[in-house]
Amino acid sequence: MIGPFGLRQKGTSRARILPLAEALAERGNEIKVVLPPWDSPQDSGKEVEVDGVQVRHVTLPPSFPGLSRLLLARRLAAEALASRPDVVHCFKP
Repeated sequence: MIGPFGLRQKGTSRARILPLAEALAERGNEIKVVLPPWDSPQDSGKEVEVDGVQVRHVTLPPSFPGLSRLLLARRLAAEALASRPDVVHCFKP
């Protein structure tokens, strides 16, 4: 699963992505959530487990107008595809 921002601050990803990921994990699926920590740059590059779900915060790129978003999209896609998943769900809360 790819989300639009990290787990902190507003809590939208935590409230919407994690329940779906947890439900899928409970059914025996291996779930990995990949997030860009816009709202919590201190999480950049960190990986945690939350209620049985692997959550990977990609490293935020340097701030270059326009280019940063492309670099981040590439990092999110590369991280999501690295484990050769059967399904990728891009999540926009």
